[in-house]
Amino acid sequence: MSQREPRTVRVDPDVWDEFVSWVVETEGQKSGELGRHVENALSEYIDHGRGARIEEKVDRLCDAVLRDDDAHTHTPQKAMSSGSDSIERVRDICRRLQSNHDEVLKDDHVTQAIEDIAGIDDRTVRKYKRLLRKRGLLFGHPGKRPLWTFDTTTWNKWIVDYGNVNGPGEVEEYLDPYPATATWADGAAQIEVTRDEKVIDT
Repeated sequence: MSQREPRTVRVDPDVWDEFVSWVVETEGQKSGELGRHVENALSEYIDHGRGARIEEKVDRLCDAVLRDDDAHTHTPQKAMSSGSDSIERVRDICRRLQSNHDEVLKDDHVTQAIEDIAGIDDRTVRKYKRLLRKRGLLFGHPGKRPLWTFDTTTWNKWIVDYGNVNGPGEVEEYLDPYPATATWADGAAQIEVTRDEKVIDT
């Protein structure tokens, strides 16, 4: 085994929580196992994303199982359905949130909408929060994690305030899970968001 050294990186908290839960479930503990699994994940990623392809297939299988209310009607064809079902659920979740809430939402509201539409287990909730961010449909507060908005103007204000305190470099890292870029002029951020195939300038 190669010599192992400590490293410090920034990771989305939902992704990290899901990863730690998976390690504990797989190994029965996290002590001594997290680093080994991070190392394995990096090796697989370098190996042309083999791990990502496997994870995508597992996610599709899990989605199909969660949707299947009657175990007797489950078929392999349902398990291998396309990712378009997930994307449609993401849009349904977003529509539900927009019709039932003002522009600022608590995390409980987002979780409830995901559970109502996609499933109640923690992995599914984390997956759909990640997809909502990735599609540019819902935005988390960079400093106050329990708050969300689907309004890009509100989100832009949050980011400007966060950037004024933490600097543009921190903003760039925060934007990583989103289809968004930031430009800075006179100490203010201008965020450009690609939202579900529409470009919105805030």
